[in-house]
Amino acid sequence: MSRRRKRGHAAEIVDFASFILALGALPTTAGGREAGAGEQGLLLFTDSDRPAAIIVRPSGHSAEGPSFAGRVRAALALLTGNGRRTREAAFPVGELQAECRDYLAFADAEDDRQRLLLDPRLEGLFQAKFEGTGSKVFGEALMAAFTAALPADAGGEGFPPEATAFAPRIAVEDPASAHASRFLFPAAFRSGETRFRFMPRSFGAFENSKNAGAGDEDGEYWFRFGVRSPALALGGFWAFRGGEGIPAERLASLTATTAKLAALALSEEFRRAGIEVSVAAAAVARPSFNAQGARSLEGTLSAGYVRFAFRAVVPESYLPALASAFPVTVPAGAAVAVAADLAVAVDLAVAPVPSDPDLAFLVLGRRLRGRLDAAVLEENAEDYPGGEGGDAGGDTGENTGGPVRLVPFHAAFRLLPEDDRRRLAQNFLVREVAADELAELFYFRKTISGEGGSKRAVVRPQAFDLNEFAACLPRTVAETFVASVREGASSATSEDFIRMNERIYKDLAGDLRSGSLALSLRSERLLAEIHLRYVYPRARKRLDGLIEQDQPLAFLRALPPRIFRSLVDRSDAASLAPAFVGREASIEEIARWCSKRKLTYIREEARRLALRLSRGEEYPDVLCGRRDALAALAREITEREQLERGAAEPRRTAEDGGQATRSLRSASAAPLKRGR
Repeated sequence: MSRRRKRGHAAEIVDFASFILALGALPTTAGGREAGAGEQGLLLFTDSDRPAAIIVRPSGHSAEGPSFAGRVRAALALLTGNGRRTREAAFPVGELQAECRDYLAFADAEDDRQRLLLDPRLEGLFQAKFEGTGSKVFGEALMAAFTAALPADAGGEGFPPEATAFAPRIAVEDPASAHASRFLFPAAFRSGETRFRFMPRSFGAFENSKNAGAGDEDGEYWFRFGVRSPALALGGFWAFRGGEGIPAERLASLTATTAKLAALALSEEFRRAGIEVSVAAAAVARPSFNAQGARSLEGTLSAGYVRFAFRAVVPESYLPALASAFPVTVPAGAAVAVAADLAVAVDLAVAPVPSDPDLAFLVLGRRLRGRLDAAVLEENAEDYPGGEGGDAGGDTGENTGGPVRLVPFHAAFRLLPEDDRRRLAQNFLVREVAADELAELFYFRKTISGEGGSKRAVVRPQAFDLNEFAACLPRTVAETFVASVREGASSATSEDFIRMNERIYKDLAGDLRSGSLALSLRSERLLAEIHLRYVYPRARKRLDGLIEQDQPLAFLRALPPRIFRSLVDRSDAASLAPAFVGREASIEEIARWCSKRKLTYIREEARRLALRLSRGEEYPDVLCGRRDALAALAREITEREQLERGAAEPRRTAEDGGQATRSLRSASAAPLKRGR
């Protein structure tokens, strides 16, 4: 295909496929392939932290003449309908594998070294734009956009001045990965039993008007904070709005306490970089800002059961300057402590922080992926009473076993992008849990002792928005769920709550592996990691106990060898292999009773099962059941042999008696021998 020929007249656009052809791209199946050596991905952002497009190409590669990337930029400006420029950053393709699978893949028709990955939602934007304008008008607009994207020396005009602006704000679509927000406010902290959780929603230019963002000064509490080190002096404001139903005096105290605790938490995260954070003890009047120079991070802050609309307002130089002040670097791929230690996590040896604050927010968030993902899970984990082996506490139904550490499902759900939350709720939860039982996944009861005696009370999850979750459900299911919550529905005990959460994670892991449920790859990995780290180890306890006690092999060895051999003869290799997981060397004990082919299969299957266990892909309960089945079969063989032996004894006695009678008769009938 000649792209030069296409520039001379309007392209005939009839559907999304012809739109892709006009870009100079062709369909390919290589979008999510393993990264090639030296490949990098050019990420093109429009108005969110999810790239609208990714151009994969060899590092340092640049096309001669009219740029493939230029046409992609022009097409994105046209489809988004606002003519915005794209913010761009390059990353090694190896760091992008977690999302490449979620994109539509195409190849550059003229340069097979380049691939184009497009956000699937662009197809919907194309359809809306195409249907609104028609084929001819859309084709002409696309060609005009291509021409405008060319530099002047290539016959283009450049983007017109009114189309050179970036989107004013960046929407946060993946809250679990918005790590750059940690430079402005801690993601999670706690004080006693109260949990504080911040969920970022957007970052960008601060609109300097009384009615912008979180609201005007009435009911909004502003606190000045400072970030200092021997070589650094920065600052900004934290603003809280909300807390409906709380008296003004109490609300002022709560926001001041929250700001103080946040400063302490942020100081701890900045500690290794020698940076301290301070905050004013009392709220100040709403400050005025230079509208051109201020940036704001906006989102939702939960302080226990109280919710605030929150924003941090800082100068545009704040984020690049603060991130560049972190002197501690670590080798690529090095493990990071569970604590969200930004000083250790930021590796400035990779590349300098962009001076543009919005691009810095995008780049830092991605650079911290992997290094802080484990910290996100641990920040959302809780210790629940009632572990395995606990005894019931009297007639209360309370489990008094040891605490169980778990990322509750409601916390994991909150960390997912909105699209994945809806898919998970509508394509999985409503199938797995009855509408009137959904509350048992979020609430449980516990006994609370007081002056008037003990009583049973419902424990509600902190930082959980009932209405936000209900909005992801089908209408009738949502209505039943909300009604059951208001009626006080809950799990009977914390152990029931734990058991239900673990069952959901187990079933969810199975559905994701089988492909019956599809989420973005990052969400699938996050949920799989929760299952593998917090749920799976408890499920493995019984299997690990059997392996440690060498069961059922120890039981089988104690049987007569003929019984053990009979078991091996009657069982196929797939049935025998689970008994040797964790005890692979013991396979040699049955070698004399197996064919070479059967023995090879047992070894391979035992190794395969062990590998699947290490990945969390093989559920321990299944292997425990298969090991138990072997022991049960050995008992059955033993009992059958004993029964057969018992039935054989009377027959032998009868046969011996009959022989004696016949011998006696023979002796009686024989003539007497006379002695001499």
